[in-house]
Amino acid sequence: MRATEFISKSIDITQHVTGHHHGQTDVRLEARTDRGLSGYLDYSVLHGQPQITMIHVAHRREGVGSALVKHLQSLYPTTEIDWGSLTPKGSQLYKSIEFEEIPNPRVIRDMRKLEQLKQKEAGYRALADEWERSSKSEEDRRRFLDDTSDWNDLHSEIMDLEQELHDQKPYRRLVKI
Repeated sequence: MRATEFISKSIDITQHVTGHHHGQTDVRLEARTDRGLSGYLDYSVLHGQPQITMIHVAHRREGVGSALVKHLQSLYPTTEIDWGSLTPKGSQLYKSIEFEEIPNPRVIRDMRKLEQLKQKEAGYRALADEWERSSKSEEDRRRFLDDTSDWNDLHSEIMDLEQELHDQKPYRRLVKI
């Protein structure tokens, strides 16, 4: 890929696989300018998810780091890049990158459903509290059990959805290319 940055420097980016183990592929993107090797970005891919492990640029503020990150995003256009742990310089690069947030309709739908289920469960708890304070006749007991007959299933569904949504976000944050 040939990228041209605002400073009118031509940046050539090449890709090299550096290793493959346990289903993970390790890759290096190298950026070359008229000065030679101007930087590199190491990343790994596991289950289709790219994760940056190292970014090094020879001269900051020349667009090399941004070009490397944009190139990586172009390789995975619909997948959010995991930036891993950021150093202070990495944080500066991250803050300088322009992102676009793409809604994740499935996660948004499931989050709404989870909220509705939790509200229903809260209603069951209120019924249980009311039943505890009431006269506790056999008729009240039967009505309470009928009204909350799906409570166990409801609780299981809530737990399943919470587990599914763990680490899920209602949007994907993609590097604007």
